[in-house]
Amino acid sequence: MAKVSAIILAAGLSRRMGSDNKLFLSYNGKTIIEWVIDNISNSQAYEIIIVASELSYERLKKFTSNNVSIVNNFEYKRGMTSSIQAGVQTVSKDSNGYMVCLGDQPTLDTETYNQIINAFSVAFPENKKSIVVPFYKEVKGNPVTFSSYYNSSILNHTAPEGCKEIIDENKSHLIKLSIESNAILNDIDTKDDYDALVK
Repeated sequence: MAKVSAIILAAGLSRRMGSDNKLFLSYNGKTIIEWVIDNISNSQAYEIIIVASELSYERLKKFTSNNVSIVNNFEYKRGMTSSIQAGVQTVSKDSNGYMVCLGDQPTLDTETYNQIINAFSVAFPENKKSIVVPFYKEVKGNPVTFSSYYNSSILNHTAPEGCKEIIDENKSHLIKLSIESNAILNDIDTKDDYDALVK
């Protein structure tokens, strides 16, 4: 089994939700971010890094454990890429891959995370440049898993909202993983999204 580090992005400004930080909204007895942390903690992830900001760090600190660490992204206002970079800088040196997880996907279950980790574990020994991207009915979802080969590319990446360009530049190394659940497409950005989740 490849050593896949899960990087949970939890430093966003949650602008489209209004005054509420979406990560701490309630869903089925827990907060949204608790569901994400718990589902990944039960997976085969090698380690978990929560990337927080000054807005979320104190509330997320309580979730740290032997396998779950937290890093404060002081550059969070620069966009999602800064959080991915903060996570990549924090992972263990022996990590084989980085599963970049959104903190607002509470319905994405442990089984799906394991499918992604397993797909990477199969691909990585044959191709050290593997990138696993989950798809639901030909629609790209999250989380994406990058081989540690892309460490420097990620840390030097300048586009502010993620690493799509790195994926586009390495299409020959892409593993398109078909997932039967549309949970990989569902994140909570707006009040309408949240209302649809809890109805």
